[in-house]
Amino acid sequence: PISFKTTMTSDPRLPYKILSVPESTPFPTAFMSAAEKFKVPAAAMHFLPMVG
Repeated sequence: PISFKTTMTSDPRLPYKILSVPESTPFPTAFMSAAEKFKVPAAAMHFLPMVG
């Protein structure tokens, strides 16, 4: 599985969530899963890669 940390940038004081998906999961599906976890519409979400 692939795990990634997600944060609500609109309120950085909120705790982050770690999501895990099978490696074969398409990125849009993983993105939709993150939206569901935060209970926000997927259209309101943005992907900001963090390197390092």
